[in-house]
Amino acid sequence: MLGCEDRLGDAVFSTSMAMAICQVDKRHCTPEELVALADAHELVVEPNPEYDDGILRITRTFSPSGLRIEGEVDWTHLPILTKLLGSSEVPAEPVHLELSRLGFIDLGALNAIARHARQLPRNAPLTLHNVPPRILYVIQKIGWQYLPGIVLKQL
Repeated sequence: MLGCEDRLGDAVFSTSMAMAICQVDKRHCTPEELVALADAHELVVEPNPEYDDGILRITRTFSPSGLRIEGEVDWTHLPILTKLLGSSEVPAEPVHLELSRLGFIDLGALNAIARHARQLPRNAPLTLHNVPPRILYVIQKIGWQYLPGIVLKQL
């Protein structure tokens, strides 16, 4: 990717004032690649989180549309989790939750996610992406992967 950016820079940026925005899914990069990308770019931008208390961070995602949930979710976070799940709905489009950076979620919060999924239209399931193994184990033991409205997608 950096080679492609170099060729673009040589062809375009050397003769004009232009700016480009690169979108990179950091989950698909090695630590070395992330360092090289950071060194090659003057500025790194991420969306502002919808919620961040130092324990839990919830950030809206746009492609796919949904939320990235990072950190730990317990009963104290249920009101904000429920609110943000409800605000992420786009009619007739699936809602996606990126969970790869989720360290802990209690059963109350998992139940809130399952309850939300059951309320979604059939053609717009709640897709759980990259569920960490220990959380996936709990979901599978409870059997929530079979609930209508929930789809699991692992890398």
